[in-house]
Amino acid sequence: MTCKQDMILRALYADPIPDKLDWELIARFLVDLGCLLVGGDTGSHVRVQRQGVVGTFQRSGPLVRRHQIRHVRDFLAAAGMGL
Repeated sequence: MTCKQDMILRALYADPIPDKLDWELIARFLVDLGCLLVGGDTGSHVRVQRQGVVGTFQRSGPLVRRHQIRHVRDFLAAAGMGL
């Protein structure tokens, strides 16, 4: 894991949950970990798949809010990539 990936992972699991994170950083992080991103080109929903685990996230803008970060945490845990 690179330093940048480690930084993003720690930000996702920071306590308290960060107020906002950049969606593009999280998306690149997930792709770097081997996830497949489907959709999100024109719509607000993005499906993420890894090893049979599927997560659907709503991208409401360039920044990810706290409740969305919780969904990313749940997906990472289900896919065996959490802290």
